[in-house]
Amino acid sequence: MTWSLYEHSSSDRCVLLSSESPIVIYAQIGGTVTIPRDSSVNAANVYVNWFHGSDKRLVISRNPQGGIQMGKDVKTHASLSSNYDLQISPVQDSDFEVWHCEQHVLTSTYVKAYKLYHVTIPKVPAVMFGDSLSLECKTESSSATPRVKWIPPENSGCPQIKRHGNTISVKDVSRCHSGVWTCKVNYDGREAEATTTVFVIDLSPSPPDPIYTSLPSSSTVNIPCSLSSNIPWSVLNETGLQGGSWSFTPLSDQNQQPLLSLSVGPEVRWDVTPGTDSRVKGRELKDTDLSIHNLPVSEKIRGEYSCSLKFKSKTLSRKVKVEVLQAFLYVGQRNWSGINPSDAFRFLVEEKIVCQQSQKAKYTQRVDYIVQLPVPMDQATNMAPVLDDSTVSQLCEMGFPLEACRKAVYYTGNTGIDGTMNWVMGHMEDPERAVDWIFSHLDDLESMDVSEGGRSEGGSEASREPPPGPRVRDGPGKYELFAFISHMGSSTMCGHYVCHIKKDQQWVIFNDQKVCASEKPPKDLGYLYFYRRVVE
Repeated sequence: MTWSLYEHSSSDRCVLLSSESPIVIYAQIGGTVTIPRDSSVNAANVYVNWFHGSDKRLVISRNPQGGIQMGKDVKTHASLSSNYDLQISPVQDSDFEVWHCEQHVLTSTYVKAYKLYHVTIPKVPAVMFGDSLSLECKTESSSATPRVKWIPPENSGCPQIKRHGNTISVKDVSRCHSGVWTCKVNYDGREAEATTTVFVIDLSPSPPDPIYTSLPSSSTVNIPCSLSSNIPWSVLNETGLQGGSWSFTPLSDQNQQPLLSLSVGPEVRWDVTPGTDSRVKGRELKDTDLSIHNLPVSEKIRGEYSCSLKFKSKTLSRKVKVEVLQAFLYVGQRNWSGINPSDAFRFLVEEKIVCQQSQKAKYTQRVDYIVQLPVPMDQATNMAPVLDDSTVSQLCEMGFPLEACRKAVYYTGNTGIDGTMNWVMGHMEDPERAVDWIFSHLDDLESMDVSEGGRSEGGSEASREPPPGPRVRDGPGKYELFAFISHMGSSTMCGHYVCHIKKDQQWVIFNDQKVCASEKPPKDLGYLYFYRRVVE
């Protein structure tokens, strides 16, 4: 860089003017640009003036005594950085002129000129999934030789491939290409960038597995469908959106039924198709969510749902399968005399068989003691439960089926015979039956010596022998309280139960897995009391 020296005859001031052409600065309309002052002029008492245009209108200045001041009658979007560089944001079309920076130190003045040049990416319309995309980074002609590098949008699960050149073409676009594209321009040791947003119109992938839901009459389910990116409805309309629909194909008869139709206009909404199931509700669409909301669950919603958007060039659609699980618990007559306790765990399971050729479905029913549901392999790996065989055996000896005993041990986490017994009794769904079973198995309860860990220590045959004395249940006799169960809660259907048992003339409280001595057991607050005959 060379400087020319001018000396004013009327004063001792010297003006140093750069003899080079204006420095090239690239910027994008709407973006931000920084024009650096000559950093070689380094002094705490420097005066900095920034001028705009050929007529050198003062825009902003820095005075060591007065601070930063705006030019007279200037309303601008310019500011100074901490180093007194000029910052313009947002860049406007009128800013693409020559800018001058004058710096004064004592009697010397340093002047440097800059010129803003355009870098732009012409806007492209929204692109349909699978179509081609072309982008161009245009740089206004200048004395610089710019080099362009493209940076694609940052989308999860998509490779970040950087490409060079003023133009870029992409075939078979996907969601990976939706978002903000950036072209970085390198020139004369400086860097500028321009950005543009590309909308790729597509629907999010369908769920890989069916949606499973249960049959309680009060439950509802959402059938998912959405746009793969955050695209305004105005953009979709500009791309030729003509409508959309939801349809349903039951697995039982394979006859497609229309559910909803898309109304396109100032208000975009799903409207219920006349004559369709009244349980499907229409709603206004304000974002990318196209789902069916709060569909009441029943046997009739089993099947395949199809969500589609229709454009002039193509139709996008996704399919979602819904399965309804149905289980019936047999709780029959109130008189449980002579009834096996395993009946409390009988379930009516409905199975579906689908013909691969016709896709018609047939439903069969069977009785089982446990409902088995499919579990994804990644969740099932190394998750096989380890059950306490001794606890399972003790439950089986009390008359419960093997599968029910294994289920009780599994859900109580191998906490011992007490926990599993409580679980079994709690899932009989009938207090009368539970009481009947207890009093019909008093001999078994008397032979159970429960330790603090909740596990039975009466494993040997000798320990299971009944105590001496008569076993009659009628006639005169004397009984003593040896255990009682207390309930804490608003009703018997909810809350918490604890048990007190008298062992060796000492009352012990059993509260889940916590076992300790009870000095003042609340005998008057019992929910269920246990007595045994006193042998004299």
